[in-house]
This record gives sequence, structure tokens and C-alpha cells, in this order.
Amino acid sequence: WRTRYFFPRFLFGASGFLLLLGVRGGFVAARSFLPFLSRRQVLFIGCLMALAGTALVPAAWQPKQDFVATAQFIEQHRAPGDGVICLSQTIAALKKFMGMDCEPARSLAELIQIEAHYERAWLIYTLPRSMRHFAPGVLQWIQQAPDYVKVKVFPGTLNDGEIIVLLKNPTRQADTPGPD
Repeated sequence: WRTRYFFPRFLFGASGFLLLLGVRGGFVAARSFLPFLSRRQVLFIGCLMALAGTALVPAAWQPKQDFVATAQFIEQHRAPGDGVICLSQTIAALKKFMGMDCEPARSLAELIQIEAHYERAWLIYTLPRSMRHFAPGVLQWIQQAPDYVKVKVFPGTLNDGEIIVLLKNPTRQADTPGPD
């Protein structure tokens, strides 16, 4: 699986320059379009805009992708004999870094082969746009498979970074959570 740059992560290196450009550009634009305002008034308006921007701060403290909550959810609801299959970028996060007992599937053939071993299986994936681009058959197959039910979606602040949990044959176990 190849990866793409995640927007806006690749802009962080240029953030200082972009901030300088925005502040200077704001003063130049104010002088051109609002010549009746004094420099002090423009500065006051700029400070008010910066203060309003602080409303975005709480979202910055949310997880980019909530793999911890995903792993906890699976462990709480997983029954003995259930399979857990990780797709795309969830392989590295859940299997390698968190040590979760899951089987990685990097292609449609691998996914079909792994899920055939389990009567009930959990399927975890993220970044659907990336999957659509680099593994279109996998995502299309998942969306058309009648025996998979979307159980939970873990939102994150990363663009298109929600973590989606599906369950194959959810009626087999009584403690199955309801769809999200």
C-alpha cells in the first residue's frame, strides 16, 4: 500500500512562512480595500480574528485517528473464535504498534482467503479515499458484501481519517453492538 501526503500535514513545514504571508497580506489588503481604517483599527480587527480562531483549539487536542478506542472496542466485543482483519493503514497502527491480534490483508485475494477461516469476522479499515485510489477492488467488494454490517465509526481530526469497523455475520453472537 502506497501512501499519499495527508492534507494539511504537509503544510506544517511552511507554516511560519504562511503565517507571515497572511499577516503581512492582511495589512496590505486592509490598506488597499479599507483605507479609512487606521493601522490600530486594522490591528484590533486582526486580534479579534485571531481570538475567534482559538475556537478551533479544542479540535486540535482530539486524536488524529483513534486507534486506542478502536482496539478497546474490538477487545470488549470480540468473542472467542472471532477473526479480526486489518486493512490499509490499520495494519501498522493496530498490529505492529499496539500488538493487537489481527490478520493483515493487503489485497482482495488475501481478504477473501482470511475471512473464509472465520464464521464471524471483524474488519477494520481507514482512509477510504486512499483505499479507493490504491486498492479499489477491496473497498468496492467490502461495500457490496451483504454479510458485513458497519458496527462503529471512530471519528478523527485527520481528513478522511475515520476508522471504520465492520462485522461479518453479526447475528451469531448475542453481545454484538448495534450499528453506529
